Amino acid sequence: MIADYRKTVETYERNIKELEQDLQESKTESNDMDKYEVLHKKDNEMTQFMEEFPELREKEAAQLIEFEMRIPKLLEHMSSQIA
Repeated sequence: MIADYRKTVETYERNIKELEQDLQESKTESNDMDKYEVLHKKDNEMTQFMEEFPELREKEAAQLIEFEMRIPKLLEHMSSQIA
């Protein structure tokens, strides 16, 4: 009878250990999935930036040219106001 109880206790202890291991593995897998999701999101952001970069570059270059053209006109206007 005591031997039966010991076997039952050992069985329960093994089951508890297995459940604890399963829980730990689940936590590790969940953590890995979180890391994957963060990396995937970052990859999407980088891909979007790379796709939009040529257009953004053209806009910035056009704005720079516009500023460069306006500077002499503004300087002339300022010098005429001083004189």
